[in-house]
Amino acid sequence: VAEPSLPRRRKVPRRVDDGHGPAAFPTSVEGHYRPVYFESLDLITRCIKDRFDQPGYRTYHDLEMLILNAASGKPYDKELKSVLDFYGSDLDPLLLPTHLEIFHHSYPSAEDVSLSAVVEYLQKCSGPVLDLMHQVTILVKLILVMPATNASSERAFSSVRRIKSYPCSTMLQQRLNHLMLLHVHKHHTDGLKLVDIANEFITGSEHRQHVFGMKFNDSDLAL
Repeated sequence: VAEPSLPRRRKVPRRVDDGHGPAAFPTSVEGHYRPVYFESLDLITRCIKDRFDQPGYRTYHDLEMLILNAASGKPYDKELKSVLDFYGSDLDPLLLPTHLEIFHHSYPSAEDVSLSAVVEYLQKCSGPVLDLMHQVTILVKLILVMPATNASSERAFSSVRRIKSYPCSTMLQQRLNHLMLLHVHKHHTDGLKLVDIANEFITGSEHRQHVFGMKFNDSDLAL
């Protein structure tokens, strides 16, 4: 890459030259590129601010900080009010503060506090313990199911056209939902065993059991 240099000095067009003085031209390379760099930095800063300073991100931040502050014993009144105002009837305003206190006293370590650690701790808890603070589990579920971006939802919508094509235009909504689940979650679909699916299909009806007469095994698919 060559060293930066001044561009060739051009004559001002007559249509924009008012004739009151010579046109301004930078005398150094630094003076020429400094406004360009400042403009680029301002544009990047503004784009980042517009990207992340949105109501959805603030809600996500309040949810996560509510869980983390409750686990570490820090004040969370502001986050609690914001979450209750946003979700309304999805959360119980009377039970949630109590369950957060129970969660704080039952959390093993106030030093190792992160969202992944909280999720791992709740996964290890037994059913009765989770029932004592089920409002906290609802908060964690809301955080986990909230997408950080809308790319996955856009891919899901774009796949509808491939599934519900013109020959399949009479497909009912229930069948479309089932096919969409299989298509969107391909990593789970590829792990399904066809033998188990076939056996579940047979056992779901007495007529199918009479027609097929037996269950399939792995050797039946080894063709």
